[in-house]
Amino acid sequence: MTLEELEAEVIRLKAVQEIQNLQAKWGFLVQRRPLDNWDEIIELFTDDATIEIGDSGVYVGREGVESGEGAC
Repeated sequence: MTLEELEAEVIRLKAVQEIQNLQAKWGFLVQRRPLDNWDEIIELFTDDATIEIGDSGVYVGREGVESGEGAC
C-alpha cells in the first residue's frame, strides 16, 4: 500500500467514524423524553439537509426542520 493510499484510507475511516458519531448523537437526542432538546437536534442538520418523518412530510434544510414546515 502506498503512502497516498494509506492517507486516503485514514481519511475514509475518519469520515465513517464521524458519521457513526452523528448517528449515535441523533439517536440519543431523539430518544430523550420529554423532547425538550430541539435546539440540540437542529444543530445536527446542515443548511441543505432533508429529513422525512413518517406521514408528516419531508423537511428541507435546517430552517425547514426548525419551523416544522414540510416540503410535501
